[in-house]
Amino acid sequence: MRLNNKVAIITGAASGFGEGIARRFAKEGASVVVADINFSNAKKVSSEINAQGGKSEALKVDVSDSLQTKNMIENSIKFFGKLDILIQNAAIGMSPTPLVETSEEEFDTLFKVNVKSVYLGALHSVPVFRKQGNGGVIINTIS
Repeated sequence: MRLNNKVAIITGAASGFGEGIARRFAKEGASVVVADINFSNAKKVSSEINAQGGKSEALKVDVSDSLQTKNMIENSIKFFGKLDILIQNAAIGMSPTPLVETSEEEFDTLFKVNVKSVYLGALHSVPVFRKQGNGGVIINTIS
């Protein structure tokens, strides 16, 4: 198993592409944190991973919030003792409307979730990777 003894956080992992990543990482031996704003689905995915012999925990996280992102990383370390991989997959889309009909609030929300969250994830994980002394991996994707 290629990811034995690795700990990975996957955001947006309660469904879709993120769920697939979480399940695959668990099959490859990683301990997986299923992080999502939809906690009930995150718990379901995490429970299924555990039932199939994997190691997983679920966290409710709004990735556009700095404190929640920091807590996600700290809690993941409490669960599994370290952090090796952060996959930032959480994203939202906009309804297909012309730009001039998009509210500033709607745009701000989209920007916070899809762009600011990438910064926040790096901001709070890179110091952990440095402190651990063995590097780490950050993968940013939007599905």
